[in-house]
Amino acid sequence: MEVIPITSRVESSTEPTINYPAILVIGRCGVGKSTLCNWLLGYEGNSGIFETDSNQMKNNEECVSHILKIETRWLNLIDTPGLFDHSENFRSKNSIKKVASIIRECSYGVQAIILVIDRHDLQSFDNTLRVVRAFLGEESLKHMIVAFTFCTKRQTENEGTLILRKNMKDLLTTVGYRKFISPNPDIFTLNDGAVIKNMNIARRLIDEFPSAYTTEKFNRVRNAEDKAEQSKKEAGDACFGISTKVILENGNIVKMMNVTIGDRVCVGVKKDKLEFSEVYLIAHYNIEVPGD
Repeated sequence: MEVIPITSRVESSTEPTINYPAILVIGRCGVGKSTLCNWLLGYEGNSGIFETDSNQMKNNEECVSHILKIETRWLNLIDTPGLFDHSENFRSKNSIKKVASIIRECSYGVQAIILVIDRHDLQSFDNTLRVVRAFLGEESLKHMIVAFTFCTKRQTENEGTLILRKNMKDLLTTVGYRKFISPNPDIFTLNDGAVIKNMNIARRLIDEFPSAYTTEKFNRVRNAEDKAEQSKKEAGDACFGISTKVILENGNIVKMMNVTIGDRVCVGVKKDKLEFSEVYLIAHYNIEVPGD
């Protein structure tokens, strides 16, 4: 693997220059995205060119891109801000904008999307996955690889000992079991067999995708969300609660929590006839007002 030490940061109006297909590394703040990027570039996990640990909050405010070579292909490896930082009401609008901006700069497409997950993340995993699907669309799952972090020494050296909850197993099924472990840099160093093995798995999975996730696919999802936001504003911020019952075009009455993308839901009555609209996007809004 070859590495070109070129760094670009999104600061003010400056954008990283994306000259190759991209590898997009996403996940919650603090799950080890930058550490994984360092491993992939052939550096120690906690002391490479992607800054980690003490400067984490500062670094996670921006997208950072470095160039690497896997087999015969040049790629832009992009570390992204924490999309799901709970301190910013679950979805940081600022981070979302910056990641959306960098994706739109990927004129060669996104070769792979690596979703980094802390294996201990029992409470927010489901919400994280919902945000990924809403932000990138279902099509993104066809280009996704899952990287588990904060695994024990035994689990990292022997993946068969890693026990996952059902919802995490379901995600792996959805993405075609494309997964690897990003070793804990407090336990492993660059030359350890577990690091070499897992990074080889990661590089192979990245290289195996026959096509890229395109900006066109991403823009379709974002346009759908923009329309949903506009409709929400026009309705005076009224929206369905998850327990609200709605009528589907086939006549079934279901709770909103059971509606999926592609369903056609009754949105009103016109000339004594029910009108239905296809669900393009499901967005989750937190309407609770935080206490002082």
